[in-house]
Amino acid sequence: MRRMLFLSTVLILLGPFFAGAAFGVALPPGTVDNLTPERGFGDTMNRYTWSMGEFNDQIYAGTWSVELDYVSLVTDIINGDLDLAGYFSGGGDILGGIGYIKSTGGEIYRHEGDQDWTQVGPVSADNTGYREMIEYNGRLYAGTANSTNGTMLFRSDASGDVWESVAGGPTGIPANNSNRTMIVHDGHLYVGTENLKDGGELWRYGDEGASNPGWQKIATFTEDTSVAELTVFEDNMYVGTWDFTDSFSFYKVNGIDDFDNLTPTAAQYPQLSGLSNLGVMKLAEFKGMVYLGTVNYEGGFTLMRSANPMDVGSWEIISIDGLGDMSNAYTWTLEVFQGKLVLGTFNSGLYGGMYGPLPLDGRAELWCSTDGENWDLLMDDGFGSKYTYGIRSMVATEDTLYMGTASNFFLANPFELIEHLKALMGDVDLTEEQMAILSQFSGHFDELGAYFEGDWIGTEIYAYRGQSVPEPSTILLIGISFIGLAACARGRLPT
Repeated sequence: MRRMLFLSTVLILLGPFFAGAAFGVALPPGTVDNLTPERGFGDTMNRYTWSMGEFNDQIYAGTWSVELDYVSLVTDIINGDLDLAGYFSGGGDILGGIGYIKSTGGEIYRHEGDQDWTQVGPVSADNTGYREMIEYNGRLYAGTANSTNGTMLFRSDASGDVWESVAGGPTGIPANNSNRTMIVHDGHLYVGTENLKDGGELWRYGDEGASNPGWQKIATFTEDTSVAELTVFEDNMYVGTWDFTDSFSFYKVNGIDDFDNLTPTAAQYPQLSGLSNLGVMKLAEFKGMVYLGTVNYEGGFTLMRSANPMDVGSWEIISIDGLGDMSNAYTWTLEVFQGKLVLGTFNSGLYGGMYGPLPLDGRAELWCSTDGENWDLLMDDGFGSKYTYGIRSMVATEDTLYMGTASNFFLANPFELIEHLKALMGDVDLTEEQMAILSQFSGHFDELGAYFEGDWIGTEIYAYRGQSVPEPSTILLIGISFIGLAACARGRLPT
């Protein structure tokens, strides 16, 4: 898997030269509004809408600013500092390419109506993105990813205009590199972190109005790298974790350093045997049941549910293959909207991507269910965007479902890449083999520039305006359309 991830990094550089014009199912015009006039809010490094929240009847979006640092990558390949030969022969540093990313700092935007957005909140390059966002006691809280100094937590004032940092607790600890999840329960804000050194941590925060103000550490899950998801069901709190080398865990939290391991195992569920379910990606409640969606790069996510998660034997397995598409690696979003459960995926493209040999070139899919057991595919082409491989965040209001996308962060800015490659060809002593490789690029420079003209990458936010649910007979009459998001009409959308 690690070798495949590194190969992705190298192949993505070549991606545009293999790229075709094929697209999947398209949405009918006029049914969904694109709320972002420019992708990435005008900055192509804003690849993800990593988080969304509703506050004062307005929608807020937090970005992940990230791009492959192709200049360093190509330079190190040419200079021999990155051992490609060793990699391809099975030796060398197989993770050497994963660290070649850069950021200008995550940003927060507030939707002012139509396609108008106002940037609010602090920006720093260390805080690569705002991963989580939630309202707590009349303020909007936003947690960051920060691998330099540790995760930070910011909160707005009552207007949403002025922001301040919240110190203490899980923040400022370098090993706590990311705020992975937040939830409000019993007057407290709960925060789950990713910590590759000591294990994921669960913290509880109370403001001045809480019975226990300040921070309290609830637990450190030493066997798991991340507290990835939190949910409350029938007044009990449950934790879903990530473990990048093994498999996820599922716990019920009883109190400080007191939790029960309720992880469903392959011994109890033979369908799970051999599956690489590294983590819990989403937990959600729908119609009296807890839904658990995993991350699985190798064969597609697992989706399961339980009406009594305290009973380890109560889980029902709905899918073990990404709802029939093994490239659906993540159950990335689960949101209840107008009585339906809507699921957005990360689609890697590893099992049949749009561009032939390239991994990580899939297209985000959108699914919907009225009962949680039977699922209908509504969209499978990333809203028609070439490099939108995931639906990363969702917020549902009474009549609108907001969806923030994720676009491929391995793709470099082609115009800067072209100039860098040209400089390398003229300024660096290359072997005959290296010159031949770069010469292949040079023949495509003009074509590449033309291909990427215009709005080519970056996150977008779409809004589906909900409508009342037609009777089944009416659904048959109106046919298959994106009204399926409200009615869950069966079948795929027309092209």
